[in-house]
This record gives sequence, C-alpha cells and structure tokens, in this order.
Amino acid sequence: CRHAVASSLKTQRFWRRSTQRTAIFDKTGTLTYGEPKLIELLPVAGYTEEYLLQIVASIERYSKHPLSGAILEAAEARRLVLHEATEVGERPGEGLQGAVGGRRVQITSRNRLLMQLPDLSQVLQPVSGGLECAVLIDERYAGMLLFRDEPRAGGAFRATFGTQTPLRSRDAGFG
Repeated sequence: CRHAVASSLKTQRFWRRSTQRTAIFDKTGTLTYGEPKLIELLPVAGYTEEYLLQIVASIERYSKHPLSGAILEAAEARRLVLHEATEVGERPGEGLQGAVGGRRVQITSRNRLLMQLPDLSQVLQPVSGGLECAVLIDERYAGMLLFRDEPRAGGAFRATFGTQTPLRSRDAGFG
C-alpha cells in the first residue's frame, strides 16, 4: 500500500486541484521528526503552569502515548517532583485518567472535553496549529497543553487546497 500511495503521489493526475479536494498523509515521523515538544501551558485561573504540568506528568509517566514523552521532558526540565498516581486508565479515544493526591485527573482531546462540558466552547481559545491536550481536575476544566512537532528539514510538505491547509489528527478527535 505504501508503494501505491508513493507512486500515485508522483503522478500529475493526483495534483490536479480541480479534481482533488483532500490529501491524507501519515505525518508523525514522516513529514515531521516524530518528536513533539510541549510549547505552552495554558492553566485557567486558580492553577499555575507548574501545578498543571506536575499533576499531568504524574499520570503521563504511565502512558505510552507519543505526547507523554514531551510532557515528562518538560517536567524534568523544570525539576518538578512527580506524585504517586493511582487508578490510571487509558481508553482509546477517551484519553488518560487517574487520581493524584486525591484529585481526579483526565487528560483528553478538545473534542472529548466539549462533549463532556459543551459550555466551554465559548471560553476556549481558538484551535491553533499543532497538537493539544485538555486537562480536567475533579471534572472541571483546568487548562490546555500545546505541542509542536517540527517539520523535517528538506522533507517538509505543504499542500494548499482552496484557501485552507487542514490538519487532522486522531489525537485531536478525528478518526
């Protein structure tokens, strides 16, 4: 299948904008380095960046998700002490959840967050380029973590169809 896709990409017919409306690529590790970095922490009032990162990292150390490494790197860089996490669970499409210091923590996608708390659609910042994780503490929105994975040098690809360059990610609730 990989060979067929690569071959079709080389054909002129594939690139005709009048007939092609959508292109799908496996971008992680292909068009990017596959090494996302935590670039911003956006806690809501009542939480600090350090606390948000500490509580999330305390649970993420049990995860195999690609973003967990970026979270743990950021916590280590800030020399944060991680706490014991219990009841840790990770169901596909629902995110990661557990308990830290008696508080219920859920790390999930924006879409899953809005399914649980639809009123937040009025207060969340607009979707930015890159990946993001929403954090709930005791079933209340606590903040957002933003990530970026750098495009490969010399191998970056950008396709524009019409006026949009969409990015869809399973982690963002697509697929």
